This record gives sequence, structure tokens and C-alpha cells, in this order.
Amino acid sequence: MSMNLEERVLLALDEHYPDLRYKIDHYDVEVTQANCSIRMWIKGEVLPRYVIFDRDIDTDNLYLTHGISNEI
Repeated sequence: MSMNLEERVLLALDEHYPDLRYKIDHYDVEVTQANCSIRMWIKGEVLPRYVIFDRDIDTDNLYLTHGISNEI
């Protein structure tokens, strides 16, 4: 595989929220066998926000299952 899973999670985040990455102060990516989650701190906010992708272990495809509002 040419791209690691963390990079693919960030690309999937960009697909669903194209303008979000420049608003993120910092983030953590956690990968399990069943899903991938991104905990991110938005600039100017105190609490983190979460985006969760389910992961198909047979195909390694990612599917957004828990998103955030576009009001950021």
C-alpha cells in the first residue's frame, strides 16, 4: 500500500470537509480494526471535535459514520 492509513483518514476528512484542515490547531488519529477516529482541536475552541470513519477490513475502505456540523 502506497499510503498509510492515517494519511488516508486525513484525505477522507478533506473529501467530506474540504475547508476544515486550515481551521485545525492540532489533531490525533486513532485506528482500530473496525474504525478510525480523528480528535481535533479547532483554532479558538477549547473542546475537541470528533469525526469517525467505519473501516471495511476486507477492502480497507473508509465510511463516514459520525461527522460534525459545517458551522465551524
